[in-house]
Amino acid sequence: MLCRPKFDHYVNEEQRLDFLAAYIRETEDVVIVEALRVCRDPSDDKILELAVSGSATHIVSGDPDLLSLSPFRGIRILSPGDFVRELGEEQVDG
Repeated sequence: MLCRPKFDHYVNEEQRLDFLAAYIRETEDVVIVEALRVCRDPSDDKILELAVSGSATHIVSGDPDLLSLSPFRGIRILSPGDFVRELGEEQVDG
């Protein structure tokens, strides 16, 4: 899919393949160990299951159903803007 010519307008094929290789190298499989039914939008429970099973520290989302649960089992749920601001503060402080 990333090799389709329509993406050449944005980045060339080599850059897309480099991105894909880096993505594969930096990701890990997460086995869901607990089914959750806590979100008011049941389709969002899979995000929480992945975060809990993968020992995530943060979920970045603009979804109000997820944001309303923050923190969830110690996992902070932040909007993209809040996450970027927090990263900026850490770089200034750290």
